[in-house]
Parts: sequence; structure tokens; C-alpha cells
Amino acid sequence: MNKDEYIYVLSERSQIISMLESMDETDVISRMSLEYRLSKIDDELKNSNINRHSPAKAIITFKGDPVFGTVGISSTFGAKILKAFNSAITNVSTSLLPILGAQKVEPMVITGTAKGSFGFILEEPSREGILDFDEKSITASSLEKTYRVLKSAISSDDDMLSAELEDLDENAIKKLREFIDILVKEKTIFTIKNSDFSLIVRNPQQLETISYKLSVDNIKEEIRELNVIFLGVLPNKRRCEFKIVSDNDQQSVEVATISSYIKSPETINGFLEKPVLAKFLCTTVGDGKTKYSLRDFA
Repeated sequence: MNKDEYIYVLSERSQIISMLESMDETDVISRMSLEYRLSKIDDELKNSNINRHSPAKAIITFKGDPVFGTVGISSTFGAKILKAFNSAITNVSTSLLPILGAQKVEPMVITGTAKGSFGFILEEPSREGILDFDEKSITASSLEKTYRVLKSAISSDDDMLSAELEDLDENAIKKLREFIDILVKEKTIFTIKNSDFSLIVRNPQQLETISYKLSVDNIKEEIRELNVIFLGVLPNKRRCEFKIVSDNDQQSVEVATISSYIKSPETINGFLEKPVLAKFLCTTVGDGKTKYSLRDFA
């Protein structure tokens, strides 16, 4: 039994208990039927192995010139856009690997078509119970990250978008933009959803906004060497706190992600509370606050 099945059975059990509590005592036949079903559910839950994780899934639909209502979609466009989407998810996954730990990154596969208007059901290949019940696969995390990036890009909150882009490398952002740029060129809007999120791009203007927000004109990146004092480090989360050394005693505490260039984040602990020359990738999105990614230190 996977997570989705387990949650469904729990929901059914709750409904039956509620029905039994509200049922008249004289309704003996119906009560016996529900009690029998409840006992079967309890046996099923008792004997279930809930360590099998549900595969990550996404439903993506399109509306525009290459789409023929709810009937079909241009094969040329369909192949091109799905390749771009899979490439974006794969590159986002690669960016997240240092944070989530080593997992095998595999392209999603088409498992069905979706209506409203027309699109596809995509699913990661089955992992046969490798993950624990509440653990997310790299693909599930990448889909959620992609949703948050696109949602932030539509909004006017540069700090929110900047925070979502923190964990992504330049290539992942580029692939997300390429996916959006195909849709802009083809004048095709889209929706993407699964059990955890739902994003609806309602018009071409929103597509153009996302494209610009993810463009090199809006995302400024530079490598800078800074004299800093490390204040603390969370190796497992690949995060560290630091202050930039200056004459200003009120210098604020900054937080940096620790990039994959640094193989052993825990070594930062040996440099706490003393000046260190460190190299950061500094990223500014629009008018948002600068974000830091630690690349090297000595």
C-alpha cells in the first residue's frame, strides 16, 4: 500500500465511523454492513506495508494555437514542450541533489492524456519502495520547486523569487526559461498540478512576465570575494550564517547556501568566529535582496 492508497483508506474509515455514530440503533442491517466493512479496513491497515512511496506525478495541460480543443495537440509541439519540461525538471533535480542527498534522477514518463483543454499525465518511474512513507523523491521535490519558482515569477515579489532560486544553478534556471519561452513563441498557456499544488497561467502576459523574471536581464549574478566571519553552519541543510567584515558594528547577519563546490560543509566549523576570505556567488533578482551561495573559503 502506497501513501495515496493509505490516505484514501483512512478517509473511508473516518467516513464509516461517522456514519455509524449518526445511525439509528434500529437500522440493524445497515449497521452490520458498515461494521463488517470497518473490520475489513482495520485488518487491511493492520497488515499493510506503508513504506512504499507513491511515484511523483504531474498533470500538465495546454491551450493555444497548437492545441485542438480537448481533442488533440500538435505532435511537433507536444514532443518539443515535453522534452523542454523534462529537461527543466531534470536540471532542477540535479541542482537539489547536494541538499536532498544522492538519488537517481530519471526523466518522467507519459502515463496518460489529460483533458481541459488537452495535455498529459506524467509520472516518475516506479521506485519500488525505496523511499520511506513521508519522504519525497527528488522528482517530487523538483516538481514542487518548479511550481514555487513559476508562481513567484508571476508575482511582483522579487525577494520571494530570489529565495526560490537560491538552490538552483544557472543551468536549471536556463532550462526553466527555455520551457516558458517555447510557450511564449507558440502563444500557448498552460496549467500544471498534482495532489500538492496547482498553477494556472491564465494569459500570454503572465508567460512573458515569467520569461523576463527568469532572464539574465533580471537575474544579476557575480562572483565576489568577501572578508567574512562565519557564525554557524548546518551541514545537513547546507546553510551557513556569516557577517561581512567592515567598520560597521551593526553589520547584519547573512545566510548563505553552501554550494556543491564545497564537498564537506562541516569543515566551516573550524573557521567560526574569525575573519576568513570567502568566495560567494551573489545573486540579485530585480530589486530584491542579494542572496549568497558559498563557493570557497580559506
